[in-house]
Amino acid sequence: MSAEGNEVLAEAEWLANALTEAKNEMSLNEYLLMLIEMNMKIEEITKIDYGSICAPYSDYNCS
Repeated sequence: MSAEGNEVLAEAEWLANALTEAKNEMSLNEYLLMLIEMNMKIEEITKIDYGSICAPYSDYNCS
């Protein structure tokens, strides 16, 4: 894997850990609102609708 690929994976792992921590510290409504806002920002930056890709009904089910 390229150095860039490793960096992306490291950032994804950091984000996953931060989300787990946030989920444990926030109310469900606060956490869901944060996820919606993050998905919107990810889509704005990458032009990929991450929320649809990782929805529970999708083939990927990232949740």
